[in-house]
Amino acid sequence: MVRHLLITLLFSFLVISTYSQDKDEQSLFTQATKSLKLFVVKKPLNTSRIDSSDSTFYGDYLLHSSNQTVDKKVFIEIINNSLHADTTDWKDEELPGSILIKDSVSLVDKNYVLKKFGTPKHKLPSLYRKAVKQFNKRISERRYYKMSRPVYDNAHDYAVVNISNNYYGGMLLMFKKEGNIWKELGIIDVWRW
Repeated sequence: MVRHLLITLLFSFLVISTYSQDKDEQSLFTQATKSLKLFVVKKPLNTSRIDSSDSTFYGDYLLHSSNQTVDKKVFIEIINNSLHADTTDWKDEELPGSILIKDSVSLVDKNYVLKKFGTPKHKLPSLYRKAVKQFNKRISERRYYKMSRPVYDNAHDYAVVNISNNYYGGMLLMFKKEGNIWKELGIIDVWRW
């Protein structure tokens, strides 16, 4: 059993390290997903919420919500780069704490969840078992999130991620890289459905 777990962990490590993202980007994914719940749509959001006319607004919102300041030039670069944002489907390795779902009406395959979160005894922890059962049972009451891939400034020192859910609204979160670690600066926009 221990050997199986070690092989699985080694394989996961190899997949993550050979994937096109680097450790810094994985750090950003980890920070961005802290506010997400368990279920995340596999297809990333586009970045259409990042609007070219709002660069001053984003700076003002960040200042008032988080007491942080960022040069307007950074916002302009992010806005320009958002026009060519990556919309490649999320991979399990990128969002290791989330259950990726196809869409709002498809059932979650218990075998997929068992493979991703199961224990060496091939048992699904009760948290996941209950969550999957409830998700599959109550389609109209499902709660899930969508998240864009990060959009960076030209120096890759700042990034913005669009996060929304199906029941409340969403937000644009801004991050700053400090060394090899991404830190959340704050919210630069928020909306409600």
